[in-house]
Amino acid sequence: MQRRAMLDGASTAIETADLFAEGDSLLTVEDIEHERNYVFEAHHAVYGYCAAHYGPQISKSLHEVPLQHRLKFFKRHAAGNPLLVTRQLLLSYLDSIDLKFHSILANHSPLYWLHLYRRIKPSLSKGHDNLVDEVTILLVRQIADLAIAKYSDLTRTTDLAPSSELTLKQLWGG
Repeated sequence: MQRRAMLDGASTAIETADLFAEGDSLLTVEDIEHERNYVFEAHHAVYGYCAAHYGPQISKSLHEVPLQHRLKFFKRHAAGNPLLVTRQLLLSYLDSIDLKFHSILANHSPLYWLHLYRRIKPSLSKGHDNLVDEVTILLVRQIADLAIAKYSDLTRTTDLAPSSELTLKQLWGG
């Protein structure tokens, strides 16, 4: 049984079934907040569950997919020859990343993305040296804000609604 809940955004590891029960006593939100100096909110349990059950897929998306994209891009441009890295080549690579942002962000409204990403602590994963200094957080937030403003779908109005208008299945069902 895991007594300590580590509530640090997307890298959260919570045993959701055991979060509030330890033996016969009930852990309170105040216990968790006191131990870790965090405010517990419902989405923390969801992120913890996702991290515990989908960790390998999340890691693949954060590390393997970008690496494969980078390798594919530069191998295609090298064509078996030594690669001369020029300004134009780097700009082309940034354009390829920009297209990836578009393919993901165009599926929802700006409100949807801002609502979601403001609940996740912006930082790099442990595989990226886990930088959480103020400059890194500011840079990550600026990149996310700009990408959301540039590519999210302004015509969508149905992907975010007051919770009073949704069923539990819509809220927690995926």
